Amino acid sequence: MVTSASLELFQNWILIHDDIEDQSDLRRGQPSLHRKYGVELSINAGDALHGKMWELILSNENDLGAETTLSLCSEFTRMLNETTEGQQIELAWTRGNKWEINMDDYLLMVTKKSAWYTCISPSRLGVILSTKDSLSSIERPRMTQDLLEKLVVIGTSFGIAFQIVDDVLNLTADESKYGKEILGDLFEGKRTLMLIHLLNTLGDADKTRVISELSKPRENKTVEEMKEIYQLMVSSGSIDYARKIAMAHSKKAMKLFEESLADQAKGRPEIYEQTKKLLHYLSSRDY
Repeated sequence: MVTSASLELFQNWILIHDDIEDQSDLRRGQPSLHRKYGVELSINAGDALHGKMWELILSNENDLGAETTLSLCSEFTRMLNETTEGQQIELAWTRGNKWEINMDDYLLMVTKKSAWYTCISPSRLGVILSTKDSLSSIERPRMTQDLLEKLVVIGTSFGIAFQIVDDVLNLTADESKYGKEILGDLFEGKRTLMLIHLLNTLGDADKTRVISELSKPRENKTVEEMKEIYQLMVSSGSIDYARKIAMAHSKKAMKLFEESLADQAKGRPEIYEQTKKLLHYLSSRDY
């Protein structure tokens, strides 16, 4: 429970900072923290949660011992480094007004920014915790490391699918269920897979116009302009294209999951099936 709570604190503090960096208006159906209380207080709240996260992780030593606690700290450090590197890539695109971005660029960015903290590290943390007492001191390093490496591959595909679906929902979801601003990614100039596809299908004149509108400061963009770009995505097949890519990554991840963890599933089939349902939900949700 302590490690799960630490993960929740990680998500909360990093999203507070993310909303400030992206100038987002909504989070979980409410005004984002900096819209309610200002940037200064929100940054400080995020910093406080960050510190509390490490405090909770370190408290594991009382029950789990120093070696396991150090492994947990190392995983959190990796997750933090990957996530902030992905955020830096995206911020460099928007702040640098960079538009020549391809799908490989996008997939690298979302792997770092989203996949590590939504899928890869949570599953790896579970393995670190679950194998502490279930394997001998000789078996544990070899078997645990092999499984941890597999989870990077599986979690990357699931994380990519998760983020593409999230990007689609930002344009298409019911705002009351989604909890964030619909069309917010367009107002923030996010380089999503739909936008990359759209720019590759437009003629030069339309491409120049769309880039010009998206390059404006947020306060100078209009709802009508952003809705027009959304309609171009619909008519150009960009949203359907993104959904297909998300589904392909989800199927790939599920196949790898079933192949890689079949042996471990034999002893706990009910947990295996519950996990499969959760993984299916990641790429099929509507909010």
